This record gives sequence, structure tokens and C-alpha cells, in this order.
Amino acid sequence: MKHAVALAFVVASLSAAHAQTAPAAGESLFDRQPSTGDFTRHFPSRAIAEKVDGRVVLACIVQPDGAIKCTVESETPQGYGFGDAAQALTPYFHAKPVYRGMETAGGRVRVPIAFKLVD
Repeated sequence: MKHAVALAFVVASLSAAHAQTAPAAGESLFDRQPSTGDFTRHFPSRAIAEKVDGRVVLACIVQPDGAIKCTVESETPQGYGFGDAAQALTPYFHAKPVYRGMETAGGRVRVPIAFKLVD
């Protein structure tokens, strides 16, 4: 039986005050991210039924409270609900108030998420 798993690969391209920075290995912009259970609960049911993996890239803006407000930049394949599933995960993310010496509020970040079914 296959199990639903999704992974967030947060490749933070935080841009604030016209500066851009990328995380060092093992470093994250977020002090809280969705758990494996959160990802599993939001994995699209049609994709599970049809054994389809997917990928979404969210384009987000960090809010003053550390939450992220996102739009779907890309979704592959379309029509399975991966974009909606990724959007449903955004409340589980929380950005650090300061990242690499910059305040994060108002910063932009791309959040790639891979939805993968595993045995």
C-alpha cells in the first residue's frame, strides 16, 4: 500500500529592502514548518487514488506576525489539487523575525513543495 508524503524544500530567496539571500546548508528561514502528518492530511485524494506525484512552487510574502501569504507560482501536474493542498499547508509555516541579519516581514520567499507517494 502506498502512503502519501510531501516534502517542503524551502529554498528561501528572501528579498527584503532590495537584498537577496539564500540559506546556507541546514539553515532555514522558518522556525516552524508543516509536519509529515500535516502533509499527509493535505495530500490530494484524487492523486492518491490515481497514484500521481506532484510539485508546487509557492510565491510568498512574509507577514509581520511571521505567517506567509502565498500564491501558486507553478503546479505540476495540474488538475489534481496540488496547488490547493500546498496553499492549505501555509498556516503551518512560521518565519523567523530576523533571518541572516534582515527583518523578514515584507520579504518574498519561494517555497517548493514535492508531493510524493511512497511504499
